[in-house]
Amino acid sequence: MTTSEELKKLIDASMADGKISSKERKVLIARAVSEGLDKDEFDLYLDSLTHSVKTESAGLISKVVPFLKWIAEKKRRVIIAFYVVLFIGSGFAYLIGGAFMGADGALKSSERGCASMEDCITNYKFEEARQYASEDGGGRWDMQKIISSEVSYYASQQELDMAFRSIMEYSFSNGFEPQGRTEDNEYYNEEVNWYNSVVESILVDFESDETKLKKLVYSIKPLAIIGEMFKKSDDDEYYDEYTFEKDNSIKDELIKRYRL
Repeated sequence: MTTSEELKKLIDASMADGKISSKERKVLIARAVSEGLDKDEFDLYLDSLTHSVKTESAGLISKVVPFLKWIAEKKRRVIIAFYVVLFIGSGFAYLIGGAFMGADGALKSSERGCASMEDCITNYKFEEARQYASEDGGGRWDMQKIISSEVSYYASQQELDMAFRSIMEYSFSNGFEPQGRTEDNEYYNEEVNWYNSVVESILVDFESDETKLKKLVYSIKPLAIIGEMFKKSDDDEYYDEYTFEKDNSIKDELIKRYRL
């Protein structure tokens, strides 16, 4: 059967372990049908591939058994064979692990329609991008990248409810520290600056919706600014501790501008 190069790669990846799971079969059949192949014919084609693998395995076993009997005849042969098998097995396990990872990645790419978080964002598949971000453990930086793109896209498409929901559902990773060393609120301020800039970028789109406009403006976070020193370090000024104050000037200015 003639298949596309992409479908052939998916088949090869799925058969890395010598068989095709029911989930893999569904994905492969769906892809084949989308390429114009007959569903029943392709299903039979997959059966023929798995049968071929089983036949080859059976033939290999019939050849290996006599060889194993020959090895077992002498202790020295057994010891040598053990180390040979151990060496080969380690390499085989590494290859199989890589094949499984490749198969899993190919299936995810086929199911989600994008190959990575960045690829999903480029294709406006934001929920799929979230799935990749969660699996990769990228943290708030990945989530910020997704939300920035998501809000910008939905605002440009005038899907304002989606843009509003996206930014309002963001959960902060860092909190305001009322006292500490000079850098203790550094990550908090970075996150606040990012969040506030995204909110400010879409306020103009909500000027006709006072309810949502007000919620957006009041969601603006205060920056942390260094106040007075409250604890002087005996060792190094790096360890000096200060109080921090909340700077709400951005929110106050927006409240005044929009008369909220």
